[in-house]
Amino acid sequence: QAMSAGSIFPPIIVFAEKGSKRYLLADGFARLAAAKQIECETITCTLYEGGVHEALGYALGANDDHGQRRTQKDKRNAITLALKDPEWCEWSDAEIGRLCRVDEKTVAKVTEDLTIKGLLHRPKKRKARSKSGKIFKRDAKKKKPEIRIEGGQTEEKQALKKAKRGPKTQLDKDLEDTYLAIEAIKGIAMSGADLVEKSGSFEFKKDFEYCRDWFDEAAKACDAKAA
Repeated sequence: QAMSAGSIFPPIIVFAEKGSKRYLLADGFARLAAAKQIECETITCTLYEGGVHEALGYALGANDDHGQRRTQKDKRNAITLALKDPEWCEWSDAEIGRLCRVDEKTVAKVTEDLTIKGLLHRPKKRKARSKSGKIFKRDAKKKKPEIRIEGGQTEEKQALKKAKRGPKTQLDKDLEDTYLAIEAIKGIAMSGADLVEKSGSFEFKKDFEYCRDWFDEAAKACDAKAA
């Protein structure tokens, strides 16, 4: 409707293969379809020299700053196409991010997902470009493993939480010691039950009963506090 009303749209992007009469549309599929629908005989285009690889490279980042906005799925599909290309997969996450106009962390995440599924094998040394434009190879950035601790939180998140809370009080230390003690006792009880079943020994029965009584008292205190 906007096109038939005379609205001005950006030119479509076309690549012309050298030595042939084939033209490849890289950006502007919706605009071209709209022009055909209203039987428009001409449409403005910007023409570049290049083949399928160049046209696809342009298309991977198309619609980033105009037209119908890309969804997360669109961005992921663009990254996947780039990663599965034998030439582009040799480039760093940052370079592929520039090609697809996404953050390099997103490229790293898609790389990780495809690698885990066995669908991608990228070289450890990848090409990068310096500020002066010089191309060199460097080792791929290693993702720092997330160490999850109490409550499933990462170390960074728990450190931030502690920083906001301020220095540890004696109560904080007591709670932490109790948590560690309970975890240890749970492990001992589980292995102890297995040991009793296998050996038939009752040597630790009194100790287990003592721990049970201690847990019962603590549970009653929790119930009283909740009430």
